[in-house]
Amino acid sequence: MLLLPIMVGLPPLYSVSRASWDPPRPAIVEIKIDQHHQSRVYTSGSTIAGYVQIRVSRDIPFDDVDIQFTGMAATRLELLRSTPYCFKPFMKLRMPIRNSDLPPDRVLHAPGTYIIPFHFVVPHNLTIGACNHHCTCQAVREQHLRLPPSMGAWDADDWSPDSTHIEYAIKARITRSVPGASPIQLAEGHRIVKVLPSLPEDAPLAVNDDDQRYKMQKEKTVRKGLFSTKKGQVTVASSQPSAIMLSADGHRASSSSVNINLEYVPASTGTPPPKINSVTAKVVSTTFFSVVPMNHLPNMGSRTQRGVSPNLSYSTSKSIFSRSLDASSWTKHDIPTLRHDSGYASTLGDGCGASIIESEERSLADTSSSSSSSSTHSGDTDINTSSHRGSSSSSSGSHGRGSISKKDRKKKKQREKKERKEKAKRAKSASKHPRWSPIKYTTEVEIPFTIPSRNRNVFVPSFHSCLISRTYTLRLNLSIGPAFSAVRLSIPFQVGVETVHDPQGGGELPSFETAVAEGAGIGRDDQAEAGPYAMRPRLMHTPESNRRLDSMLPQYDFTTAHHGPGFGYY
Repeated sequence: MLLLPIMVGLPPLYSVSRASWDPPRPAIVEIKIDQHHQSRVYTSGSTIAGYVQIRVSRDIPFDDVDIQFTGMAATRLELLRSTPYCFKPFMKLRMPIRNSDLPPDRVLHAPGTYIIPFHFVVPHNLTIGACNHHCTCQAVREQHLRLPPSMGAWDADDWSPDSTHIEYAIKARITRSVPGASPIQLAEGHRIVKVLPSLPEDAPLAVNDDDQRYKMQKEKTVRKGLFSTKKGQVTVASSQPSAIMLSADGHRASSSSVNINLEYVPASTGTPPPKINSVTAKVVSTTFFSVVPMNHLPNMGSRTQRGVSPNLSYSTSKSIFSRSLDASSWTKHDIPTLRHDSGYASTLGDGCGASIIESEERSLADTSSSSSSSSTHSGDTDINTSSHRGSSSSSSGSHGRGSISKKDRKKKKQREKKERKEKAKRAKSASKHPRWSPIKYTTEVEIPFTIPSRNRNVFVPSFHSCLISRTYTLRLNLSIGPAFSAVRLSIPFQVGVETVHDPQGGGELPSFETAVAEGAGIGRDDQAEAGPYAMRPRLMHTPESNRRLDSMLPQYDFTTAHHGPGFGYY
């Protein structure tokens, strides 16, 4: 009888993870942040303090311990078989470490635990080196030097695609120098934090006809039915509303309102103004991203305008309300005799068409007289020219007159063609401005709105960075008149973040002497007594070469390669 040994206390084979077979790490680096939790959000001016805990299982000789507060933006374009992607570090703050916090012999002795404190403050702006590419104007560069919010790191949906990622983290690493080579990384640890920087309200956008993403004004013909005659024409215009400001933690949002101005010109004086039946609104979030730096604001201009910095866009929308409006009080106005809103000064009422016809007749008469005088003058020139040539050159003179008259006929045809085009253009303009009554009605409607603040969605503020941008649009649909004519507007609005911690010094830079004195630990009252000692530098030795290399400004890392499901830049 075959007896099999009974294995007691051993887990099944499938339950043994592969990580348990990996050799133990010589050092474990953990980052502990004071008063930190999973949903904690930091803003500009917030303090991120704590300590780095290093636990070693064997003696580890090292040369340096580096603690950094970093910001990284990553994008990829999943359009081609070879997916291009880009990583851009836009912020790197290094924590100076005291020698007393490290072993004097530069050896981490086992078994032991080492504690190294750190203290960071979230800045209000980036350094100039964070945006070192060409921009079409200074306003674009100023936008790129603002801190972008975290994207892809929230517990809820932030309406951003998987192809974009903005991450802030506290990193710590232990390195050892090697002569003639880069330092060897012995151990590393990092902790991701959520940052919602303070972004104040900007000036309204200067929207024109070239900005295809926005529609601030629209005209609509009002009818009683689908096939009935025109009752009048309504013009709906709006302006950009004030910004919706988020709280520093992103949990609350203020409200705003958009003003809608309506102007109605009836077909006759007895036609009353129409009723505004209802209005529906939805918020559209658009994320622009690219693998090369964008040198312009991607939400402005034509949709097909790409230039040297192509970008893609990802849009999502959410309905915020649908309500009926109260009866608006229309104000009656008398239209002046002359209207200058078109290219021609024309009278309203019955004299509208006559005035346009008279102006056309005057224009044609002036053109005909100028054409006839031009032809007479050219003919006189031909006769005088041929008379000076004599009889011996009659054949050549006749040939010259024939060629000039042919040119005159060609010019005459061109003038007639141009006159016909101008006449058709004026007739078309006259048809667009029919004989409305000499009165109009105006009213103004204020529509309050806000963004939904629920746990399932997170609204990040509007921003523009080198690789990623986020904008918001309010799309309104007004139903007007008995035929429920729809007027659609696309209005830009900004989502900002309130400022909790003001910049130190009120935004003013200190003087050179004050900065040096404060750096040396000398108060302003002691500067006079300190004398020349206040100017003594605190750096008493030359930095190492690897330190100088690590202090380089962030650059772009553009790579074209196959990419996995995650960015993986750790």
